[in-house]
Amino acid sequence: MIKIYIGNLPSEVNDKSLKERFETYGIVDNAHIITDRATGESRCFGFVEMQNQEEVDNAITNLHESDWDGNSVAVNISKPRERKG
Repeated sequence: MIKIYIGNLPSEVNDKSLKERFETYGIVDNAHIITDRATGESRCFGFVEMQNQEEVDNAITNLHESDWDGNSVAVNISKPRERKG
């Protein structure tokens, strides 16, 4: 499974619309917008999981710095979170 980070999303984007945008490039196993725990509002970034490297590369090539409702989105391979502490 390859995890893709998508940043600078419009606040209206939800899991479904994120998945639909990436399905243009291949099979999406999971799409998830990160929300604020207290308010439930979008934090304007999310993750998509795909299995096929060629489809991932194609999605990144076509969607990185593309316009999504006026926002230039960042699309990259997700890096593991650094643990605090």
